Parts: sequence; structure tokens; C-alpha cells
Amino acid sequence: QAAAEYTRLFAVDVQGGRLGRLRNTGLEAMEFLRAFDPYLAGGVASGTVGGYTPILLELYTDPPEQVMSRLQDAAIPFTEQDFQITGKAHSQTRIYPKIAFLVNDIPVELLIFPPELKQQKVIGKDAPRLSLKQLRQALAEEKN
Repeated sequence: QAAAEYTRLFAVDVQGGRLGRLRNTGLEAMEFLRAFDPYLAGGVASGTVGGYTPILLELYTDPPEQVMSRLQDAAIPFTEQDFQITGKAHSQTRIYPKIAFLVNDIPVELLIFPPELKQQKVIGKDAPRLSLKQLRQALAEEKN
């Protein structure tokens, strides 16, 4: 909420153009990765972007290597990392694959989860996430 308020007050001119650019690039990435049930998350989904905000996509597939194979087939260079989510108790810590790459100098991060987690909000219960359909609607509303 604080980030949204700051953006509304101080960065609306810069943020508006950047948000549109990030959302359009996110839409392209989601269409490219459609087979993995993508959701847009993070600052680009919530509309609170800064100068270094990445496009964050949640993907749902098993095994995660399918995503890597899709990127390799398209000759997209990427790096692999781990992404850690800690629950209320530290014993609930889970590690998932994270893939990062660039699209026109924009960082894109893919968080890969098993399909059974799709109905749960894995990253922040209050954090918005947008499906492909919802993102298209948001972009259409921004044009009007």
C-alpha cells in the first residue's frame, strides 16, 4: 500500500509509461509461456513499478525443466536460481526454481510451481496476480 501511495503521489508521470511497457512485455512473455498457466505477479501486476521492477511471472508445471526446454528451443539465454518461500513456521520453507532472462533490457523472472499450487496464492495472500485474460483487460482499460 505504501508503494502504491508513493507512486500515486510522486512518480505517476514516469510510472505510467513504464507500467504500460512492462505490462505489454509481460503479456508477450505470458503468451509465449501460455502452456504453463502463467500469472503476472509483483509490482507490474499491482501497478507499483520503479526503475528496476522486473516482470514477475508465476508458472505452473511439473517438471520445471519443461520451461527451460521451451526457452532453449527459442534460443533465449537464461539463468537458473532457487526461490525460497518461508511459511509462518521456518519448517514450512520450500524451495522452487526461478529462471531469469531479459526481454529488450527488461528483466523477466519466472517462478515455477507445481500445478497443484495454482489455486493457492503462493506469493503473498494480499498480493494481486493477473491471468492472461485479466492482463488483457487491464491493458484495454489503460488505453481508454
